[in-house]
Amino acid sequence: MPKGQRRVYGAGELHFITSFCYRRQPKLGEEKHRTLFLQLLEQTAHTFGFEVRGVAVEPDRFHLLITEPAKDTADHAVEMLRHRYGRRYNSSARTDEQVWETKWTDAHVVGEEALEARLAFLRQTEKARL
Repeated sequence: MPKGQRRVYGAGELHFITSFCYRRQPKLGEEKHRTLFLQLLEQTAHTFGFEVRGVAVEPDRFHLLITEPAKDTADHAVEMLRHRYGRRYNSSARTDEQVWETKWTDAHVVGEEALEARLAFLRQTEKARL
């Protein structure tokens, strides 16, 4: 994070999160892996108490639009999701390779215009994948 910036939590804002697979490999490319990811997302949302407003799963990345978690922070919720998926992916693929890039983005969505732009992006991304 650039010097002088800090993340603020608990303001009730939406989070737009993007995470890439390691070296942009298509680890979410198969239907069974996308289904597993979405199941784990649902479980994580229930555990941390956040609502998923939008999701787009591409073969090499995912985009999420979520509310502020009731328990803990969005950072911890996404790290838990990525960790759980990586562990399950490696056990099903019988490998121990890295699944995710270490860095991911978390942009706060403030205002109706920004929300509509993010939702339009998610819809467009999902249509392009199909």
